[in-house]
Amino acid sequence: MKWQIVLAALLLLLQSAVLFLPRMEVSGDRYLSVAMDANKKAEELSAGQAERAGAYTVTNQYERGTSKREKKAKEYQEQIDQQLAGKAHWMNGWQLATWALTTRSGFEYPGIRFQEGKYLTSEEVQESVVWMAICMLGPTVFSVLTLLLMLIRRRTPRLLLLLNGLLTIAAEWYFMKIVPEQIWNMLSGVVSSFELIGEGILQIPDVGAYTITTAFWHFAGIGLFAHVAAGILLVLCSLAFFTIWKPEKELVEIEQIHRGDFEPEVVRRWEVFPMMPMPDEDDRKSDVKR
Repeated sequence: MKWQIVLAALLLLLQSAVLFLPRMEVSGDRYLSVAMDANKKAEELSAGQAERAGAYTVTNQYERGTSKREKKAKEYQEQIDQQLAGKAHWMNGWQLATWALTTRSGFEYPGIRFQEGKYLTSEEVQESVVWMAICMLGPTVFSVLTLLLMLIRRRTPRLLLLLNGLLTIAAEWYFMKIVPEQIWNMLSGVVSSFELIGEGILQIPDVGAYTITTAFWHFAGIGLFAHVAAGILLVLCSLAFFTIWKPEKELVEIEQIHRGDFEPEVVRRWEVFPMMPMPDEDDRKSDVKR
């Protein structure tokens, strides 16, 4: 088996394995970072409205390294521990994707305040978060199919490797850029405020979507970055297979093979794609006589 196939198989296995690394982690300090970023964004976009909504109070009190920040983070952490009831503070990609596909929750969590008389149905929630699952599971399924095809054919599918890498990177871009906007579109008509992010803050244009996006970044686990790294490695590896690591057979003209410049045993060892049958020795002799 060629070393190119072994390397490609390892990369595809790595790309699939990161699905089981921590994908999203929650902590009191991480949530405070989200609240700080949201309030600072509001101050940048509309200082007057942000001040009336209490943004400056939050950003002045909870700077990193202050005693109030540490105390508040500890308070939130205790609330999170109570809600999780002994469960881990993180979810891997598989768990998060499964939740996104099967959730029947109305998105009612502590710290989220809904407008009076407004609520979210489970169908609305699932419609918005299902793309999270697609972004995580889609590249993995494609990777497994590519791996099986490669092992069956015993050839390095360079184009498929390239597509795997590009799909992985595109899926993570969609996950971190488009999915938060979709979730905010779902929440914007029903949510009044979040903990430490007042109602007036969310009414400032672009702050709501920014809040959800920054939450995705602050809650991101190592699985996200490992997935992107695997996608980049697949792209680089496939490009190398097209250039500096090109299989030996591509350096030989097909006419040379048909002309009989190489022994059949040697040709069979190359990674060649189906082509016209090679002329046998008798055919070559008859061609010479003619």
